[in-house]
Amino acid sequence: MRRMREQVGLLTLIAIFPLACSPLNQETPRRMKPRQNQATATGWHAEGTHGAVSGGGAEAVEAGMLILKNGGNAADAAVATILALSVTDADRFSFGGEVPIMAYNAAQAVTEVIAGQGVAPRLATQEYFASKGSIPTKGIEVAAVPAVLDACLVTLERHGTQRFGEVALPTLVLLERNEQAWHSRLRTTLLELIDVESRSKDRSAGLKRVADHFYRGPIAHRIDAWSRAHGGLLRYEDLAAQGTRVEKPVETEFRGYTIQKCGPWTQGPSLLQALQILEPAEMLKHGPDEPETIHTIAETIKLALADRDQYYADPLFADVPLRQLLDPEYAAIRRTLIDPDHSSLELRPGDPQTRTAVVPVRPRIQTPAYKPTDTTTCLVADRWGNVVAATPKWLGRRTFTRYRDLARIPTAEFSDRPQPPECHHAWQTPTNYPKPNTRSQGRQTRAGSQRGRR
Repeated sequence: MRRMREQVGLLTLIAIFPLACSPLNQETPRRMKPRQNQATATGWHAEGTHGAVSGGGAEAVEAGMLILKNGGNAADAAVATILALSVTDADRFSFGGEVPIMAYNAAQAVTEVIAGQGVAPRLATQEYFASKGSIPTKGIEVAAVPAVLDACLVTLERHGTQRFGEVALPTLVLLERNEQAWHSRLRTTLLELIDVESRSKDRSAGLKRVADHFYRGPIAHRIDAWSRAHGGLLRYEDLAAQGTRVEKPVETEFRGYTIQKCGPWTQGPSLLQALQILEPAEMLKHGPDEPETIHTIAETIKLALADRDQYYADPLFADVPLRQLLDPEYAAIRRTLIDPDHSSLELRPGDPQTRTAVVPVRPRIQTPAYKPTDTTTCLVADRWGNVVAATPKWLGRRTFTRYRDLARIPTAEFSDRPQPPECHHAWQTPTNYPKPNTRSQGRQTRAGSQRGRR
């Protein structure tokens, strides 16, 4: 129990603060009903003796709690929560979106990253968008392959104990209300997938049936036809090639803790860079609420995010100097740029390979700002010490298209200059360009922390 509390406590500190959190030993209704101001009444801090769920919508939290209460583990409950969030947090996340996941297996003391990030369709080439005159910042032409379902299935297969139909049941209850026009369409799709799974008695084979039916079966063909009819680039071949990567987390040591993040296809490693800069005791010698501390952390984050915009990309298609970016000697060089008396108003990337403190910024295209309401959260710990942290997301200001099998499909966003792929909500750089099968860089990310690797 102590291990579970330590794991979930550290993860929650680093993750985005949730909107609702409930302990398992709180009574859970069999059929979820709307609750007013539940997040306010419960608060985000809670404890339980058998597990805990933290997430966006209160009823999505209840979905995860119900799975834990019925004997499921953290992975089962996390997938149930993620699916329910596509209903309760539909203004921030969709079933056709993306979800980076980190899963900690307590028995093996191993953390895995499940890269639930959609890739660009094969037709989304620089040449195609050059022929159009520019790359749209919204619309179906830049829709990525939907990644959520496959990421959830991989999580269940590698870390879970329950079937897809079991963890999807709370979401079906929510969709029964039919409060939005797309609710019935998504419910029909989930029931179709559950029916396909039920034809196999073996759990693993059933999960594979679900994946094949969606990405390589009738649903994939329907998405292809719909995309063609509406001017989209998604094709059956893109869906059929979908395969969620399972990766080792990127990690660094910070004052006795091992901090783990997703790779540079997210902004995750920028936190590790910031911690490297903040490692010396004199960097945080004042209290946590003191102006000096806040200033130091703010300036440190600026430096880390400047390197993010300069170098981060999909490492499958770009050479990201991640080892050099996380080198303590490079952090020491960057640390010298922090002025304790003044705030920097400049974007100041460095060069980790030549160990240069500041280098020119790559040309970038400023795009319209938007209100960042495009991400929610999911964090689950179970009685056995397993922890799953996920960041379900769609991409806020991007247009969403309607379809019965997805309800909403998020669009990817790329710039029109040929460099490795990168993406930011306020800036587009030359490092973000359309290339088939690349993962546009997500700003959502999760983190894990272990003290002394316990």
